[in-house]
Parts: sequence; structure tokens; C-alpha cells
Amino acid sequence: MSNPKISVITTCYNSGPYLEKTISSILNQNHDDYELIIIDAGSTDGTDNILLKYNDDSRVKTYTVSGISFYDGLRLASEKTTGEYLMCMPITDAYNSTQWFNICEDILNNNVDISLVHGISIHNDNNDNKYFGSATREQCPSGKDFLPFWSATFFSYAEHTFCIRKSVYQECIKTSNLLEVKEYNKKFKNDINADRMDSFNLFLVLSYNFNRLGYLSKFVPLISGLVRIHNESNSIKYSNSNAINADYYVKMIKNYREQLFSRKIIHHFRNGNGDIIDYIESAKLKNYIKETINYRMYEKIYFSGNDHLNTFSKKFIFIIKRFLSRIFRNIIYLYYKCYQVLNIK
Repeated sequence: MSNPKISVITTCYNSGPYLEKTISSILNQNHDDYELIIIDAGSTDGTDNILLKYNDDSRVKTYTVSGISFYDGLRLASEKTTGEYLMCMPITDAYNSTQWFNICEDILNNNVDISLVHGISIHNDNNDNKYFGSATREQCPSGKDFLPFWSATFFSYAEHTFCIRKSVYQECIKTSNLLEVKEYNKKFKNDINADRMDSFNLFLVLSYNFNRLGYLSKFVPLISGLVRIHNESNSIKYSNSNAINADYYVKMIKNYREQLFSRKIIHHFRNGNGDIIDYIESAKLKNYIKETINYRMYEKIYFSGNDHLNTFSKKFIFIIKRFLSRIFRNIIYLYYKCYQVLNIK
């Protein structure tokens, strides 16, 4: 098969118990035009025997690179893709909807302004129980409305739900701040207890650059991905490193937000070809600041929330609540006072 429309990339290392379910969720899609690129880091648990089962399937291409790390494996896999659209699926997770590839392709084919499609992900444990996780969202802004939401909550796209234009993906992961993240993490290397962890989280870098560069996403309210929760999952094994990466991710967003709100920079919106289609002028900036504060006050924060916007909002809400409580208690007092007077009469 040559030049498929969609390329799915994944890496694996001793993921045998979950391998077939993940691959099946991809091969069971009601879609005919895709490829699956698997990078095996030299598994020793029989993973190679499982992968041999797919040798006759032209859609599946496997490569063994012993010792390669998770993110380096994803980078290598993306270099081997030939599709126009790119999807990432951690090897222990799975797609929930068999229509997800069709939905993503249809949106990207018919709207050049949209560069990424994402949906809802839920947790799935080893007993096949499914439940909402702390980062699960049933609704999310799309298009230009996503910017104030992102700058307030620090939301990042989940790798097991998004489909992105390959050209945009390559643009967003090659920018110079990858090195900044790497240098930042060197300061905390003693806090990272993981031999196989990379120096930065590729998906946080992708989310940051995607929104900073002004690309637009489309949210689909469909449960598209299942995140398997188990002791060997990367989110558990590398929690210390992920926390450090998230701190830097939040720091970058705060800096960008501060520059934008103080008019030191102009935010441009781009279509899937990278062309500028709009920008935030002074009149529009006022509304974006207001929307950011609204989200900051009422939406859940996905990473650290300790900054002046959040602190000010909490103090302001506390003052309002205290003021309203005093009014309310006086009304209650007057009610019972009148009740007492009427009873006496």
C-alpha cells in the first residue's frame, strides 16, 4: 500500500499483554486507507512473536531498534510515515470508536482551517472497567475559541485521541524550545527515577507550539480513546519526570500569555497550510483576556494553578461570597424577626 491517508505511530517495549488489543482497535477501524508503524525497543517478553502475526498485513510495518526511548521511538516512527494525517497511539491504550479514523479524515479533508481533531478519552483498567479520569472532558472549545481556554487551563492534547496534519506535527515538534525543555530538565535529573525516560515530553511540546503558532483544532464529543491504567503505564512509571515537564509547559504558557496580554506580541491564527488567516488585534484582545479570566475562575486547571490570575480570581470570588453571605444572613435574620413579631401578635 502506497501513500495512505492516515499514519498511526506507536512504540512498544515488553507490552505483550496489551499488544493485540491495541493493534486490533486500529485494524478494526471502518477505514481502508491507513498504515500502522510500530517501533519495538527490543522487547524480551515474546512481543516479537506477537508482531509476527501481522507480517502478512500490508498495513502494519514493524521495526526493532533495541534500547530506543519512548519519544525517540515516536520521532523515528513519524519519519517513516507516508500518510497526510498522523495519529499516535500508546501501545497499551486503544481506540474506542471504529469510526474515529473516518470522522477525523472527513473533518480535515473538508476544512483547511482545522489542523487537529481530538475527542474524549476515558480510563480502562485491567478488569475492563471504564471510567472518566481527572483530565477527561466531555466538552471543549474548538477553533479560535480554544486559545483563551488553553491559556487559562493549560490543557494539552491527549496523544491517544488526536489526529493531526503531518506537516503541522513536524513543524510543531522541530521548534527550538525543545532544547529549552531539555536544558530545564537537566536541573532536575536527580529527581527523575527512570532510566528510559526522555528529556522532555513530546506531546506537551506539541500542544504548546501548536497553540502558540496559531493552528486550530476541532473537538468531537465522542469517546475515541481508552487509556489503560496499569502499573507499567508510562504515566505511572515516569510520574516524577512528567510533573517536571508539566511545570515547564505551564511556565511557557504563562510567559506567552503575559506577552500577549501586555501587547508585546501579536497572536496570529493559521490554517492547515501554515497561512495566516487572522490575528488578535487590540479590540479582540479585550475579549480574549476576559474569556481567559472566565475560564481561569470556573474551569478545572490541568496542571499547576499558582499564578496571579488564579490567585486574584480566588480572592475576588471570596470577597464576593463574603459580601453576599452577609446580605443573605441579614435577610434570614429579618425573616425570623418578622416571624417572631407576628407570632407574638
